[in-house]
Amino acid sequence: MSEYKGIKGFQVQTRTEDPAPFAQALADNPYARTWSSGGSLNTARSSISGSSGGTQTASLAFGGEAPGGVTTANEQYNGTSWTEIAEINTARAGLAGVGTTTAAAAAAGDNRGGTYYTQHEQWNGSSWTETTEVNVGRSFVFCLGTSPAFLFAGGFGTPGYTTKADTEVWNGSAWTEVNELNTAKLGAGGAGTTTAGLVAGGPGSNTTETWNGSSWTETTDLNNVRAVNMTVGPAYTAALAFGGSPVPGGSGVLTEVWDGSSWTELNDMATGRDYFGGSGTTTSALAFGGSPGNKTETEEFSFTGINPTDPSAGYADAIVGDFYYNSTTGQFKAIKDGVGSWSSGGALNTARRAGGTAGTQTTALIFGGYTGTAATADTELYNGTAWTEKNNLNSPRYNAAGFGSSTAAILGGGEPPLTVDTESWDGTNWTEVNNLNTARGNNANMSAGVATAGLVYGGYNPATNVGRTITESWDGTNWTEVGDMNQPRYDSAGNGTYTAAITSSGTNGVSLLTQVELYNGTAWTETTEMNTSRTTGGAAGPSSLNLYFGGSVSGDVNNAKTELFNGTTWTELADLATGRYGLFTGQASSSTSSIAAGGRAGGPPATTTATEEWEVPDFQIKTVTTS
Repeated sequence: MSEYKGIKGFQVQTRTEDPAPFAQALADNPYARTWSSGGSLNTARSSISGSSGGTQTASLAFGGEAPGGVTTANEQYNGTSWTEIAEINTARAGLAGVGTTTAAAAAAGDNRGGTYYTQHEQWNGSSWTETTEVNVGRSFVFCLGTSPAFLFAGGFGTPGYTTKADTEVWNGSAWTEVNELNTAKLGAGGAGTTTAGLVAGGPGSNTTETWNGSSWTETTDLNNVRAVNMTVGPAYTAALAFGGSPVPGGSGVLTEVWDGSSWTELNDMATGRDYFGGSGTTTSALAFGGSPGNKTETEEFSFTGINPTDPSAGYADAIVGDFYYNSTTGQFKAIKDGVGSWSSGGALNTARRAGGTAGTQTTALIFGGYTGTAATADTELYNGTAWTEKNNLNSPRYNAAGFGSSTAAILGGGEPPLTVDTESWDGTNWTEVNNLNTARGNNANMSAGVATAGLVYGGYNPATNVGRTITESWDGTNWTEVGDMNQPRYDSAGNGTYTAAITSSGTNGVSLLTQVELYNGTAWTETTEMNTSRTTGGAAGPSSLNLYFGGSVSGDVNNAKTELFNGTTWTELADLATGRYGLFTGQASSSTSSIAAGGRAGGPPATTTATEEWEVPDFQIKTVTTS
């Protein structure tokens, strides 16, 4: 009897499940820090405190202001629900709390009527005992450390609701006054230990100070002003700040993580709040109670998805072109190339369009641009999840060309007025460097290369009201004119390197162009035209595999189309969710992983903060119909 293999020339493999390579699993279930709902407090309250050194599955919540006034209530969380346990001795709100469920401390606070307490109580896991009082009575103080050794600073009290800079340290038996904060503050968030701590925020403030065991030092500010917020973490090298005034929007839902040098925005809380309690670490935190009103809601902060450092064992390899039979589903299946799509990303802090861009999808840098009313100097960095504001350009401008990475970038030209100015980014600051030879505008996304070897080309010529053909090469120090383009153009989009670049579509000042040109390090050559001509779109990837997306087909008519050039032909792929032009793209992004940020999504000014992310999975599995 003949076998199938002998008749068809190959044997169909049988699998009990579809393949899921580790890289694909990561793409499907990315690692992210997010907030989710936890069990509700039994007593609704604000101006609450708790065991800030507790964990997400073992924390205390004590004191606060309840609907009937200040309270002595004390509750313990087990990771699912809150249980009422032994109450504190003195009812109060705005008190300071540190420690764990077996060793905690509650100090100071007020009665909401102008009386500020010096009382200090210790918790042993079953009951509260009054001990040595603090030196300065006050409320809305922040704490560092845990019981029996902790630091207590800031707050406000008499006379006349004075905001305090006083710092006191408890060593387990006595209080000692030590060096004051640089800036008096109340309702700030504290994290760390008595020798390595941090405080962040306060009313109208985004300042951060670190504590080394003897003195306070001002350091990098939070991205957002916030007060009566929470900050948790092990030391001044790692902290998490969340919530705070104003609520329900603004800082009330925002979360930022500190890495010892800078703050990065993470996913928001579901419930905006201030005057609340919290505990935990930078990877596993808890938020409970708070205002507006008196809340019972609890939220838990933790990681979801697959950790990139997890072992990859157990994930089957998938090979494009494989054909197999899935015995579990009873289906024949084939593994095909992945198909790209756009999905929502983090919003820009400043809505704008037509600026410079550098970096990749997960390290994108954007700078300058037009807000709809004026040029801006703002710089923002994307980490694949959220945008963070960085140091500004020296001169506000838009329609300028940018290239490079998030740590080494170049911006050249732009307007207003039309300029030859060039600036260099070193990862922290912008510095003016040698000028372009020719001033040019309408030049955003008409660039290629890295910070030491790049190109800018084309742009608008106000003298003739048409595009330029001039190309200039940057060697890290100077600009040099090289081979001209064949077609004068501006508001084009391109990418690549200084020896292999592409520019697509745009306008010559009279009509839209479909022409595409390739640069080989010496000269430009025309190649296959795009399917849809447009201006001020975005581009990503090398000249041999280039992605073009968005743009304007005429006037303010936005386009959402995405096209891929494979070196020979253009193919239409999935559209953007929102058609727009004047996009920021992450100039070093690829055709399989890019962003489309900002832009103009309608009539003037209509600039947007929206970010979309383009991803192409490793593969797709298609069911094969056999009948």
